[in-house]
Amino acid sequence: MILFKDIVTGDGIFTDAYKYKLVDDLYYHINAKFVKDSDDGNYDIGGNPSEEESAEALETTVTTGIDVCLQNRLVDSTMTKAQYKKHIKTFSQNLVKTAAESDPARADFLKKNLPKAVQSFLENFDDYSLFVGESFGEGAVVVFCKYPENCVLGCNIDVYVWKDAIEPEKF
Repeated sequence: MILFKDIVTGDGIFTDAYKYKLVDDLYYHINAKFVKDSDDGNYDIGGNPSEEESAEALETTVTTGIDVCLQNRLVDSTMTKAQYKKHIKTFSQNLVKTAAESDPARADFLKKNLPKAVQSFLENFDDYSLFVGESFGEGAVVVFCKYPENCVLGCNIDVYVWKDAIEPEKF
C-alpha cells in the first residue's frame, strides 16, 4: 500500500486504494465516493450484558462525507477565495523553490504551468469544498473536492491534490 503524505506536515492525504490519475503532470485526480460511515459503539462483541441492566443502550454515531477525507482524517476548511489566493501564492513559491533544489527542470515546468492550473481552480472556486490535513499545518496542501449536483450516498466525488505537495510512502 502507498500512502501519499503532505510534504510539509506529514499528514496522510490519500492512498493507492483509490483510483487516481496524474493530470498534466501537476495534480492528482482521485475518484472518491460520498459515503456513510457509522460507529455503532459495540466494542465488546461477544460480551454479555451486565446483570444490572440487561439491555444496555449503545450509542451510534453516523457520519457522511467523502471516503478519502473520512479515512485520512482530512478536515473541512473554511478558507475563502481571497485566503486561498494568498495561501497558493506562498505555497507555489515554496513548491518551485523545493523543486529547484533537486530538479531545476521541474522548477521551470512548475513556473510555466502551475499558474494556469491554479487559475482553472480559482475560476470555479465556489464549486469546490476544501480540506486540509488533520494537523492544520501552516503551508500544508489544500485538497479540492467537487461534489456533483444532487449528490446522494454512493455518488462519485472528484478530489484534486497538487502532485509536488505530496510524497508517496510505501507500507
